[in-house]
Amino acid sequence: MVAQEQTKRTPRQAAFRHLASGAIVNTGCFHNITCLGGDDVDLDAWEAGFTDCAGRFYIREEAARAIGLCGQLESESYFAGEVTPTL
Repeated sequence: MVAQEQTKRTPRQAAFRHLASGAIVNTGCFHNITCLGGDDVDLDAWEAGFTDCAGRFYIREEAARAIGLCGQLESESYFAGEVTPTL
């Protein structure tokens, strides 16, 4: 197994970015929608992604590229019927 070197530009935690305001909400080790507010939050108004130690937001494709992973996103692979969906 190859160790991935962590830098301050490496996506470190899950986050959401509000599409209209650009506000970023870090949610830790997974995309926790309860951090966005109450039960009536409009999930279509938020974009899932990741942030690095400097607070830069990465969409999922950018995060995958930043850590050296290429290919389809897991959900795309899953819905395409792949046996072992991966990035």
